[in-house]
Amino acid sequence: MKIFISIIFLTVAISLFSQNTKIDSLQQKLAQAQGKERISMLNELAIAYWNVDLDKSIRTGKEALRLAELLKFTKVKARSYNIIGVAYSRQNNSDMANQYYDKCISTANSFGTKEDIYKALSNKITLYINGYKNNTTDLIRVFKQFQNMTIEKNNFSDFQRTVYTLIYILHSKNSDKLITEYLIDQKNKNKNNTEIQSVLFAGEALYYSLNMDYFKAIEKYETALNITKDLSNKTIYLDRIGVIYFEVRKYKESVQFLEAALKNMNEIKIESSSISAAKYIVPADLGASYLNLKDYKSAITYLQYALNSPELIPINKAVVYNNLGLAYLSIDSLEKADFYLKKAIPIFDNLKVRNEKLAALNCKAELFRRRKQWNQLSTVINEISKLSKDVKDYYIVYDSYKLLSGYYEKSGKYKESNEYLKKWITTNDSINSREVVTKMKEFEFKYETKKKEQLIALQLNTIKDKNLLLALSIIAGSLIFAALLVIFILYRIRNKAYKQLVYQSLQNTSNAQLLKIEEPTDEVDVTEIKSINSVLDESLKSHIEVSLNKQIDSKIYLEPNIILKTLAEKCDTNRSYLSQFINERYNMNFNTFINTLRINEAKQILSDKDNNIPLKELYLRLGFNTYSVFNEAFKKHVGVTPAFYLKTVKDLFDVSNPNKIQ
Repeated sequence: MKIFISIIFLTVAISLFSQNTKIDSLQQKLAQAQGKERISMLNELAIAYWNVDLDKSIRTGKEALRLAELLKFTKVKARSYNIIGVAYSRQNNSDMANQYYDKCISTANSFGTKEDIYKALSNKITLYINGYKNNTTDLIRVFKQFQNMTIEKNNFSDFQRTVYTLIYILHSKNSDKLITEYLIDQKNKNKNNTEIQSVLFAGEALYYSLNMDYFKAIEKYETALNITKDLSNKTIYLDRIGVIYFEVRKYKESVQFLEAALKNMNEIKIESSSISAAKYIVPADLGASYLNLKDYKSAITYLQYALNSPELIPINKAVVYNNLGLAYLSIDSLEKADFYLKKAIPIFDNLKVRNEKLAALNCKAELFRRRKQWNQLSTVINEISKLSKDVKDYYIVYDSYKLLSGYYEKSGKYKESNEYLKKWITTNDSINSREVVTKMKEFEFKYETKKKEQLIALQLNTIKDKNLLLALSIIAGSLIFAALLVIFILYRIRNKAYKQLVYQSLQNTSNAQLLKIEEPTDEVDVTEIKSINSVLDESLKSHIEVSLNKQIDSKIYLEPNIILKTLAEKCDTNRSYLSQFINERYNMNFNTFINTLRINEAKQILSDKDNNIPLKELYLRLGFNTYSVFNEAFKKHVGVTPAFYLKTVKDLFDVSNPNKIQ
């Protein structure tokens, strides 16, 4: 589990000038105010109503406008327009809000101040953040106008917020080309301003992060870190690098940068709002990193500190609770683990956050297992089973599938255990594939970094040209070897899991169980079952069962063109009764019934050490019309292909070690 530092653009204030003046005090002053002073009091009262009564805020703001018009006090109208716009925005009436912000800007251009325009533009950006207006050209125009004003005011904090916000919005619109053009344009316009250049490099880093190109993001953040002199920015960049290293599961590096961010914060004398929040977010990030490093004492210390934050939003607080639960569970402090898990899960429920809730339930299941609370464990297992279908996070469902497979195996429910084992293997493959890509990107990043360093050295000393070429060749060869080694290890892991499936299947081969294979069907017999009103009596069931068993013993299912009607005639019954009997007794339709018997026969044959029937002939003996149909049916039933199954069985017999089957 992980808490990410809140990116500034996600928490832009709806207004830059809201106040906490008490309404009753303002009303008393308003009763005594006259002329222009009364207009100012009405505006202040309208602001105070923002958090109490938005309709009153709008009416009060409009009364200020009316009075300003009457007294021809045009200068203050811009402020009134802006205040009314904020009230409409909070009512989710974005069209009206935008109209009043535009009126504010228009009025301020003629009679007001730049500060009124600045606030109105900031508020318009908030509308865009919340999804208003899909006109990308208009959006970029507003952002650029606001950014130019932030540069005039030397307000790099607001400039930074808008850079991040614009990149985030454009990326959500799949406008990556516009992001690139925008960053190039801003870099060219602000070549001599190192702080703005730093922010733009950080913007590039955010862009790469959103595209999951993590190591390029780190490179850009490090560039931003090297050129900024602002301690607040340095702290934010250090934290972002630490979070990215957490994302790629390099927890030691994550701790290194997060500790540096924490140390930096202690040197900041004047705190910005972002640093004030980071004082608790960075420890939360550190706690999560130490948790993954199994340094539970440090993890608990930082996580407990993070809980003191008045700025932790509910979802982040719930994640901290869950991380604390996992940390205490890891040191066998079950009471404390239970305490924090009980705090986390209801918050996840209220917020409908599935991923984090599933992770918390995994911890809860382990807690009940250690306490031997089997009834509660069974309840949580059922909940995990349902929730895991809706969660896409590979790492969380990986733990869930492993937990479910083990639970059902110990409960003697081998079919369910096998199903979750298959899902675990699939998820494991996905994780391994993703980690291979990440590893390759890391190799590429290190290679490029090394290459740049060596090229600089080459410019300083051309005599080392041959040595440089040799060094690059060695690096490239090492990277290729490392990549091949990773791929080989992943292949061995997957192969081992598939062999485990074969071993489990071999244990069940002698029983020749009829296991239902979930597959869609449009067979006539399913429709016929639904159309029968009468229920088979016991004597008829007994007759069909005896007859059917005789046919199974005679291996009628190996006939290639066996159909329901033919089998019914041989069982001395009609097709409807036979279809209904198979459905009720085995919970499957006729085709699935026949295919299951054939696959069980295949397993018996392939498990015989004296078997020498080629697979290309075996499928015909089993009654399948094509090898591809046989291959697919076998893989769906067992989890591996018949070729892999046969090879594994032969290897098993070659080593002559019966203890290999666990």
